Amino acid sequence: MAVQCHVVHPDHHRTPSGFRDLLIDILESMGGSGDHVTVVLCRDSLIRRLNREFLNRNESTDVISFDLRGDEAKKGNSRFRGFDSSNTTGEIYVNLDRARTQARQCGITFWEELTRLSIHGLLHLFDFDDRNPADQRKMTAKQEELLQKFWRPLHW
Repeated sequence: MAVQCHVVHPDHHRTPSGFRDLLIDILESMGGSGDHVTVVLCRDSLIRRLNREFLNRNESTDVISFDLRGDEAKKGNSRFRGFDSSNTTGEIYVNLDRARTQARQCGITFWEELTRLSIHGLLHLFDFDDRNPADQRKMTAKQEELLQKFWRPLHW
């Protein structure tokens, strides 16, 4: 298993301390031993562009996941094209701008929201869906369970 983390945001230039280890622990708990996941911490404009280009949605969002398993035609080609992803089985893009806003609105720390959004992205790679209320409840329950189990303070 491998987790790559990249920061593509003008206000941040490195991955939060402990973030990669947190993601590895969560992946291992879900049985993702052969997975190679790339997590990109990005700004609103990049996630909006990816959402428009790949999901035909002309809007921003807080997190986008791309499951690249079985996507042989695109394997090795990052959606962002900003780094090597030759062994990547999934990519997760977390919108740091949205994470900061949502954390303030919910009265939680930025780090908790960043962790929650990252878990949400990982769950999508494990076939969790949130398109209907029943699936959304199931996904949210698993997300909060993992957050409780693996939460740890992070910092830049």
